[in-house]
Amino acid sequence: ITPRFSYSNDGSVYLKGEVGYISPSPYQMVDSAKMSTTFNTDLEPVYINNLKTEQHITGEVGIVQDYHIGEVFSGGVSFVGFYTHTFNEIYIYDQEHTLGTARFGNLGATQRAGFEASANQKFFQNQSLRLSEGINYIYSNVLEVGLASTSYDKDAQKLMLGVLKGQPVPFVPFLKASLKIEADFINHKQILLSGFWHNTYVSESSTAFGVNKKRYDNIMNKGGYVLVDLGLNMRYKYLRFNVGVRNLLDSLYAT
Repeated sequence: ITPRFSYSNDGSVYLKGEVGYISPSPYQMVDSAKMSTTFNTDLEPVYINNLKTEQHITGEVGIVQDYHIGEVFSGGVSFVGFYTHTFNEIYIYDQEHTLGTARFGNLGATQRAGFEASANQKFFQNQSLRLSEGINYIYSNVLEVGLASTSYDKDAQKLMLGVLKGQPVPFVPFLKASLKIEADFINHKQILLSGFWHNTYVSESSTAFGVNKKRYDNIMNKGGYVLVDLGLNMRYKYLRFNVGVRNLLDSLYAT
């Protein structure tokens, strides 16, 4: 539900209320036991963990303002504040890639609050040069922890989930920022040639894993990482082509 109120021809304020849910995927609904390190034995049995459905309630308020300066410059700005309360957030609390182990549980309750500011500018009468910027900050917190109703190793699960209470939600970066530049080199009725340069910064996040019933704290993407995409968009009549390079700086990051 999103009521919107216009205070001018180019500006408006909106409120948003949202409820939703995410059901576990088939992969998340199964906990896999440790795999033998030899190649001549079978994988040990897996366990249905009875994960609960993740549910959320979100409230949001925002302001959007467009502007025009003559015929050669236009753009817009927006500011958004939001809060999300999540019940039974699905969380992977133990994973050993080399042994084929993955275990999932439900965090009892989590919260996220933050803001997003964005802006865009268009230059010249034909808007052949376009810029956009954005920044997103998220404060996250684990309010309550919980357990899947069935697990073959509840002691390890209690340890892993218990240490998260009061901590940031795992895998959630607190800051994202972006800068995008697009320019048209040729823009006729039947032919278009434009270039783009997209830059995105994603901050580090934190998590906790358990191996052999011991707690291991990790910082994901320490110091954050920058992704740079560079390329061209081309159109000839009804044909479109896109060429470019993603992650031009060869940044190493984990998701």
